[in-house]
Amino acid sequence: MVNDRYVIDHMMIEDKKLVLVIDDLLEWSYNVRADHANALKAKISDYMQFIDSGQVAEHHGDEKYDSIVIRVAAKYSFSRYCLDFLERCRAWIQENGNLCELEWTHFPDDDGTAELQDGFSDDYIFDMDKIYPRIRKNWSKTPGETVALMATNYDFNNEREETQKYDNIPMFRIHDSYIITLMQDMGSTYMYLTYEYLPEDVPVEVIENKAFENLHRDITYRMVESRESGVYGLVAGGDFEAEALCLPGIWEYCSEELEDDLLIAVPTKDMVLFTGAGDKKAIRKMLKQAKEIYEENRKERPFLIFSRDVFHYNKNAKQLEISKKYCV
Repeated sequence: MVNDRYVIDHMMIEDKKLVLVIDDLLEWSYNVRADHANALKAKISDYMQFIDSGQVAEHHGDEKYDSIVIRVAAKYSFSRYCLDFLERCRAWIQENGNLCELEWTHFPDDDGTAELQDGFSDDYIFDMDKIYPRIRKNWSKTPGETVALMATNYDFNNEREETQKYDNIPMFRIHDSYIITLMQDMGSTYMYLTYEYLPEDVPVEVIENKAFENLHRDITYRMVESRESGVYGLVAGGDFEAEALCLPGIWEYCSEELEDDLLIAVPTKDMVLFTGAGDKKAIRKMLKQAKEIYEENRKERPFLIFSRDVFHYNKNAKQLEISKKYCV
């Protein structure tokens, strides 16, 4: 497969051609196309090195073939960006020794259900109705000068370790030590937005407000009982649990249900726990549960961890703030 370096996926003799096949199972949507192209380029380079080093003769030295072909066999449609990339790869091979041909096709469609549309446009289109906020802890020791969005050195968009730059990312401070960024629903995933993706004629503050409107419109939060008596959870499908910290109306409702102020812990992005601020026994259970969740994810899935802070919601003042008394 494309991401398997230094491995020849398949080899065969076909019409007096030695065909080296690359199994490409990745999509060409806008938010992944650059990474896809880089991975495919590296895989093609591996195949070229295999041919140029003479190793190919060691595997098919006794079989007769007139030429060598690298064939990209794809599962998904080729976008315009992809086809342009493949044409450039083909031209580069021809201009640098012409060791082989490069061609591309699709996996055989066994059941006839696939509707492949090669040449589709995968250009990014800004859609105001698909923008949402993402809340992140600012882990910097000097919040006024530096922003460090993750507790560990993990990539902003996924789990790869690499140095990050945040100069081009719109950010808004909330709850003193937290940051709001923006992301767009791309269908199969969410893409974090930089200034280059935003329309020039719309103030970024307007887009931020719209992101919160979309969150309120599209995401349903449900109050559920946890495994500990007196401790409750807030669920929203797994993508926007932590963003409940940005919606005071949710906590107004929950505090009315419990008839008490609230203490809230968010150890991971998808786990929100809360209890009544006057229930000391439930508070101890919630803090213990939140700490266990935090520590487990810190070791096994650090990209999920959110914060050790505990938030206090004042029922009368309708105000949410970081507690100075409790932490996870």
